[in-house]
Amino acid sequence: MLSIDISEKFINITDIGKNYLGKYNFKLIKQIEIKEGEKWESKISELPKNEKVSLVVPDTEVFLYRFDVNPKLTGRLLIATILDKISKVIPAAPDDLAYDFEMKQTGLQSSCIIFIAITREKLSLYQKAFKTINITPELIVPESLVNFEVFKNDDPADQVILYLEVNEKILKFAFFDKYGPLLTLFEVLNPLTMEEIIKKSILFFKDKYGKNVDKIILGGDKVTITDSDKLGKIVNVPIIKSNQVFEKKVQELGINFNNQQQMLFIKALGVNLLLLQKEIPNLAKKSVLTFSDKSKGETAVPDMLLKNNIADEKRKDLAKETYSSENKKPENKRLIFLIFIFIISLILTSSAIASKFLVKQNTGTVPKIKAKSKVKSPSKKIIPSSTPPSLEKQSVKIEVLNGSGKAGSATVLSDYLKNKGYENIKTANAEDFSYKGITLQIKEDKKNYLESLINDLKDQYQISTASAFIDKDSDFDVILIVGG
Repeated sequence: MLSIDISEKFINITDIGKNYLGKYNFKLIKQIEIKEGEKWESKISELPKNEKVSLVVPDTEVFLYRFDVNPKLTGRLLIATILDKISKVIPAAPDDLAYDFEMKQTGLQSSCIIFIAITREKLSLYQKAFKTINITPELIVPESLVNFEVFKNDDPADQVILYLEVNEKILKFAFFDKYGPLLTLFEVLNPLTMEEIIKKSILFFKDKYGKNVDKIILGGDKVTITDSDKLGKIVNVPIIKSNQVFEKKVQELGINFNNQQQMLFIKALGVNLLLLQKEIPNLAKKSVLTFSDKSKGETAVPDMLLKNNIADEKRKDLAKETYSSENKKPENKRLIFLIFIFIISLILTSSAIASKFLVKQNTGTVPKIKAKSKVKSPSKKIIPSSTPPSLEKQSVKIEVLNGSGKAGSATVLSDYLKNKGYENIKTANAEDFSYKGITLQIKEDKKNYLESLINDLKDQYQISTASAFIDKDSDFDVILIVGG
């Protein structure tokens, strides 16, 4: 199977396969350059035709979360628990996501969920791109899951490994323990130095999980020109380079590797190791899940739950019990259904009467607020004027605050605004990290610019709250708080 790895500048197409002597061969099939401004989807026509492929997508294009759950949870109760946890952290509507997950046993009475998701729009884009060359990916996974298979620590001690990719413009962080990825981050290499960013990210991880990083594995495009010994002393964590780990791994597997380009084959090896497992999260499965199965009007339940090693027999018994009890009482079901329809009818009738009354009482318009956010002491609601003047982007002073706790969130929004023509921007941390979505605050004498700001943001960001004016003596005209 071909492994397609999308990096910052290249699409690397590699293959690991057995020859007729039963030995593994590593091959670089093709390396396609992605020039600045190009989307990798536009290069898809250059792929080899009629091949089985796996697609390794950057962590920046997917959502990956891990959390503990009660190992006794099954079926719809487990899905409901996942939905409850995920809805608090993912900055997207659950119904807009396609997802898969894996349950791993972490102790006698504990389990964790490794959850991966992608927007259905993005997944559809992948599928359409591959369809043009008659290829259907058999595996779509985020890079951190693939890297984990190569770099994971089999030591029984509860150690944490940080895999750090050093690229030209960004640093990528993936924190692992022996069960899988715990946290993924990325940070733009400007204005902070690499050393400052690494220290900040390690501190953020420690504050969030209460654990120290025991070892850093250094990879990425710039690994060969990075002094790992010097960097390790600065950040106070021992560092080894990824090619050393890769060489050790292929030796353990009895693979003869003579290619000098180890970095190109790390993800290809990870894909092959991942495919050896019984159950893996996979966004390419035909049964890939969504939180709302529109056709059935109920929460989708994955087949994977019935195959999982944890309490497998209990799940089968539960499924049989549920099936028989549902078929014993069709009369009760019909009665409940009729009562439900009657109640809904009453609610709809009451709503219609109330709506007519409210329309008569209020002829104005009220802007919709999609989510709550912690804006301190809102003084007035901001209502944009119907005819906004043109915004002087070069002169407006903007402060972007990180209210999510995710490293680099404010920088990403700042760079996005700069691409839109804004120049006077400062980034900092908010007072706390409990914000949701994007909170917008603006000076009262600049409120006419609100609509223009929202229009500039809407391609990538959704305003959750715009409800407080900034003090007129503030150094900034606009404050944007990036939530989780």
